[in-house]
Amino acid sequence: MDWAVLSRPEPDPCAPGEPHSISLPRTSRAALKTAAEVPPSPRRRWLRWWLVAVALLRVFSAVTAVLRPEVLRETVFAARPAELTPLAARLFAAWTTTTAVLCLLCARGGADPRTPIYAATLLSFVVALGLFVPELAYHGTMTVMSSLSPGIVATTSVTWMMTVWRQESKQD
Repeated sequence: MDWAVLSRPEPDPCAPGEPHSISLPRTSRAALKTAAEVPPSPRRRWLRWWLVAVALLRVFSAVTAVLRPEVLRETVFAARPAELTPLAARLFAAWTTTTAVLCLLCARGGADPRTPIYAATLLSFVVALGLFVPELAYHGTMTVMSSLSPGIVATTSVTWMMTVWRQESKQD
């Protein structure tokens, strides 16, 4: 064994005149796969389609809220429609459009639970539940029937996204 070779210091990659990249051994490079190179699980593939469908529904709701707030009053906030002002309808549309964009970005990114956009999308569904549950149970602006659709979508999405998150974290 040549001890002189082992005791020789490694070149500093940040030193002047040295290339500014660290060369990894070939086996380490193979182990570093990006999210795009790892094939998504069937749950993630179907989740991507679900998120696109939810985004399209949300865009439809946002357009309806802006162009015809009376429909939002009668269908979503049916228990007390007078409480939904035109300004509140436009704020609802802005929030709903933002969450639609989150869904599309998450789906475009492969619904990868290791990404911040996944966490933001998941939290947007939690926030939606945080809006609709009190509106139904405390404020009384929604009926059970009018809360079913957003409740089912948000609950299904949270459950599905948490399942994928747990499944992927077990594999790491």
